[in-house]
Amino acid sequence: MKSRFRFTTVEEAGRLGLAGLTGGESSVALLRARWAEIVGDYLARRTEPVSLSRGVLAIRLREDEARRVVKSLLPEMSKKASAACPPVRSVVLVQK
Repeated sequence: MKSRFRFTTVEEAGRLGLAGLTGGESSVALLRARWAEIVGDYLARRTEPVSLSRGVLAIRLREDEARRVVKSLLPEMSKKASAACPPVRSVVLVQK
């Protein structure tokens, strides 16, 4: 399922109604809106960004069966998420 939101910057997100969110919240909202574009459809269907704190993006699995694949791709996901949203320095997997 593709998101109907297409933000490219925090400033653009603010103009569209995310201005009241904290930096981490607005970054997560931006990442959610562009998640399929950032990590690809396969991973986007199986994961979701849930929080960003001190540069660490926490993602949650939607399907436990994908845990092994997702864990092996965390370094690549970190690079892609960081390129799309510079406050992200790493990505970790969290429990449901």
